[in-house]
Amino acid sequence: VLYRTILQLETANSDPVLKKYGLSGAEFDVLATLRRAEPPHVLSPTQLQQSTLLSSGGQTKLLHQLEAKGFVDRSLNEEDKRSKFVHLTDSGKVAIEQAMDGLLGRLDDVFKQAGLKKKEIKDLIELLHKLLSVFESNE
Repeated sequence: VLYRTILQLETANSDPVLKKYGLSGAEFDVLATLRRAEPPHVLSPTQLQQSTLLSSGGQTKLLHQLEAKGFVDRSLNEEDKRSKFVHLTDSGKVAIEQAMDGLLGRLDDVFKQAGLKKKEIKDLIELLHKLLSVFESNE
């Protein structure tokens, strides 16, 4: 029940916002993963795939889409000529930051609609951090 509730919240919260910014959930995931990487926000395809839920083929297709939108660039990996590094472009950085701001604004609206008080939101965040730490320790 908890898992289904979280999925429903995530989908209801993010879909309209991501559409506004012309991003799919998978595109958001890739751009957010690159944005979290240390500057200059460059990852190998393997590093990117380890942080997302994409197959190798799905990731390749998605990277072509993001490249066509100007959100990522790719450069040759000198150590492995079969792969290319993925770089977050300036426009990709702007896109992911705007989408993230939109999602956070939407989440604030949801908290207000639910009538959550600041203390309840703080408690919820602490509980989610506890759950996240369990997932991260099991990786």
